[in-house]
Amino acid sequence: MPQPAPSVVYLHNAECTGCSEALLRTGQPFIDELILDTISLDYHETIMAAAGEAAEAALEQAISAPEGFICVVEGAIPTANEGKYGYIAGHTMLDICGRILPKAKAVVAYGTCAAFGGVQGQANAQPTGAMGVNECFGAKGIKAINIGRLPPRTR
Repeated sequence: MPQPAPSVVYLHNAECTGCSEALLRTGQPFIDELILDTISLDYHETIMAAAGEAAEAALEQAISAPEGFICVVEGAIPTANEGKYGYIAGHTMLDICGRILPKAKAVVAYGTCAAFGGVQGQANAQPTGAMGVNECFGAKGIKAINIGRLPPRTR
């Protein structure tokens, strides 16, 4: 009996969406093969058809599934002022990541911003306190696989 495709939850933080654009243009495999035959992309704010409450319900269903999920993070995580420099659906990006990442079977920091803070994480360049996943959550036991570059190589 074939194994079910692994569930993937793709979170967006402070970013330019360039990493998602690179993913959409991937060539080996092409994006359709990736999301139709290889993984189950259960949540991705940029390319999913659902919006609003339906999107949030899809996220909750994916992170609550007993089979677990892999979490891909794009963008740096704003941490200053309790994360109040970045909100999605009324929640800070910091709170969203803090709630979801510990539940994931694996975490992938996709792109320079998620891996190392990127432009948003430059010291003296911004007030947001933006950080990469490992810098932000490493002390809490979350160890992301870093895939750096902007955008990451997809071929």
